[in-house]
Amino acid sequence: MMNDLVDQDCVMNLASFVGSSLFACDVSRRTDVRTNTRRGIGGERRRSVRFRSRTTPGLCAGGGNIISGGKGFSGGRGGDDGGGVGIVKEVQAGQQLSIPRRKRILMLMSDTGGGHRASAQALKAALDELYPDKVDVQIVDVFAELSGPFFRSIPEQYNFLMKHPTLWRVTYAGGQFWPTRQLAQRTYMFMNFNRLKEAFLSFEPDMIVSVHPLCQGPPLAVLNRLGIRDRVTFVTVVTDLGGANPTWFHSGVDRCYVPTQHLWDYAKRYKMKDHQLRQYGLPIRRMFWSDAPDSTLLRRRLGLKLNIPVVLVVGGGAGVGSLHKVAVTVARRIEQEEGPYGAQIVVVCGKNEKLREKLLFEEWPIPVKVTGFVSNMSEYMAAANCIITKAGPGTIAESLVRGLPIVLSGYLPGQEYGNVKFVRENGVGNYGKGAREIADLVCSLLGDPDEMAAMSKRAKDLGRPGASYDIAKSVGQVRALESHGKIYWIWLPRFFNEHLLLCCG
Repeated sequence: MMNDLVDQDCVMNLASFVGSSLFACDVSRRTDVRTNTRRGIGGERRRSVRFRSRTTPGLCAGGGNIISGGKGFSGGRGGDDGGGVGIVKEVQAGQQLSIPRRKRILMLMSDTGGGHRASAQALKAALDELYPDKVDVQIVDVFAELSGPFFRSIPEQYNFLMKHPTLWRVTYAGGQFWPTRQLAQRTYMFMNFNRLKEAFLSFEPDMIVSVHPLCQGPPLAVLNRLGIRDRVTFVTVVTDLGGANPTWFHSGVDRCYVPTQHLWDYAKRYKMKDHQLRQYGLPIRRMFWSDAPDSTLLRRRLGLKLNIPVVLVVGGGAGVGSLHKVAVTVARRIEQEEGPYGAQIVVVCGKNEKLREKLLFEEWPIPVKVTGFVSNMSEYMAAANCIITKAGPGTIAESLVRGLPIVLSGYLPGQEYGNVKFVRENGVGNYGKGAREIADLVCSLLGDPDEMAAMSKRAKDLGRPGASYDIAKSVGQVRALESHGKIYWIWLPRFFNEHLLLCCG
């Protein structure tokens, strides 16, 4: 499908070849009067090739792609096998030259919680791996990078509300009403329309992928006002599991990926059609795409004891929640019921350095390892027997892939309550209200190895390690990634009425 895409470096080689003989090569994406360059989103220089005659210009008409084959100028024979190129077509004066370029995918998210960026990075990694040198994926925080002063602080506002669940409950409840949502979106559009417009015109995306509930309505409205909606494919990837904000579901998108049947049914309530929906699971980080090594090997590598169960305690990347109280209570209860070597605990504090230092000076009745932010969470999960975590969808999805029984220590009112129901109804874990109840649930699992094994099997069956790949493959089948190139014009001298033979390779 994408075998006709050509690396941009090859386009530059073609420009140099032609420019050295007859033409002046003007390299730019969008021409700037003073600098003749334009920076894309994030300050990245983006280039295209325009050829202009040094002498008499003549308008080109007609068409024809002179490059065949799909993986750059690697020699060999062109064709559907993508074995490279040898040129091969004559271009007459007055003809236009079509040179395919990488397809541009703009991924919209916001750091309101760590899951949205993690999902975006997982999808980017899968797209880059499936379509090497054929896609240009850029991840953008809509609020922090593309919004004005008030909306720019939304990630910080969210982090504040996350530490005050009652305030979050009120905020989330207000967003459930259609008039409130419309007012918020219209206010955002009034204050940030020009910023979104400039971003879209600068990057010129072939596709926009949203992995955030607030990135559907405003971007689609901007595309419609610019009159380019029919040329830009819009895709939503829902990153919640058991419940979701209604703003995830916009009937104007081309495709919407949901992780569960419950959210499929929920999307249908908001007038989405079956042909718009796909269900592959939640996109998770690359480290969870393949099977983990043997748990004994991992425990030795991580400095854990080999022959006693491991209880993993996490609180998200920010290390929020009452981790200290939970860890201490669970450790003491295990020592009382199972003995000093009934289990060992690993506490992952994330970026919360104060909590890590506090736990390091704690006197523990059982073996406990305290760590900060880790980049090998997959290994810790594979080495563990169960996990204590808040009800974030990403951590739940990754725990399922590693077959971990889940004890939920807390949830944000609103969308995360649905994740609690998801875990309970599928028999892969439970929710403990308070440190004592969490300790009771953990000890009941440790005291019943058969139930823990059954719960682990159910979790493994429910996990979707290939979700990121499956979504990326499906994205690659929509029209924005089809092999049709961008047109670059060649201006030929009028006297050059014969044929110009371009040989590249």
